[in-house]
Amino acid sequence: MAVDFDLLETVNAPKEQVMAHFVKVEDMPKFHPKMARKVEVLEKSDSAIKYTLETKVMLKKMESVNNMSIDRAGGTLVTETLEGDGKGSRITMAFTEKDGRTDISLKASMELGVLGSIGKGMATSMWKEAMEQAKTVLEKK
Repeated sequence: MAVDFDLLETVNAPKEQVMAHFVKVEDMPKFHPKMARKVEVLEKSDSAIKYTLETKVMLKKMESVNNMSIDRAGGTLVTETLEGDGKGSRITMAFTEKDGRTDISLKASMELGVLGSIGKGMATSMWKEAMEQAKTVLEKK
C-alpha cells in the first residue's frame, strides 16, 4: 500500500549547501539516526548514488537498496527504493533558493506494505524530523 505526503521546510542557507547535506547519504546515521542506522554506498557519480540503507521501524529491522538521482542545475534529488523493504517508494526533494534561504519541498510516495496508514504517520514524522535536523545542522554552519 502506497502512502503519499508532502512537507515543506525553509533553511537559512544557500541551495548548494542544503543539497550537499542530503547528497552525503553516508552521513545519514550521524545526522538522522531515526531514519538510518547504517548506510553503505555501492556506486557514486556526480548525477547518482546507489546505496543500501538499514533502519528500524517498530522494532523491525528494515533494509533496502536505493538510488538517488541528483540534478544540481534543476535543484532536485529523487530517491527511489529499488529492492528490499519499501520497494517502489519514491521521494522527491526540490530546492529553491531566494535571498540566501532555501525552501525544501518534499513529495513522498512510500510503499509501506502492512504498516499502511499507521506507517504514514511514522514516515511523515520521520521525514519532518530529518528536515528539521538538517535545518539545525545547516544553520549552525
